Amino acid sequence: MNQLDRLERLAQRLIEKPFQRLFQTRLHPADLADHLTMVVAACRDGADSRLIPNHYQIIINPLDYPALVDGAGDRAIMADLVNHLTGLAAEGNCQFQGSLQVSLVQSESVPPGRVEVRTGHTGHNSGEAW
Repeated sequence: MNQLDRLERLAQRLIEKPFQRLFQTRLHPADLADHLTMVVAACRDGADSRLIPNHYQIIINPLDYPALVDGAGDRAIMADLVNHLTGLAAEGNCQFQGSLQVSLVQSESVPPGRVEVRTGHTGHNSGEAW
């Protein structure tokens, strides 16, 4: 990731975060994709920037879940997020270690309107990533 991309990400966070806190709105699938983009970018800054996590656990508050999946259903959202991650990997010339898995988890430990993403690496025949 070049300096211009980092500067753009920093500016975006500095502008968007205060507005999100002040004007709490419901989560949208695009918000989840944005969080995944930031996580993948952070992983690519590591030592082996070509190998990125293949397990992504997206954690949201249960109050956000109904509005997030309204109409589309969580399977459609998960398919879109898998496609998004696959595109990010191709764009960054990266690869996953094993098959890609994305899950959406509800937890009251995450405040409403917020998203937490946990990542992990597993091999082809290994067990749970978390």
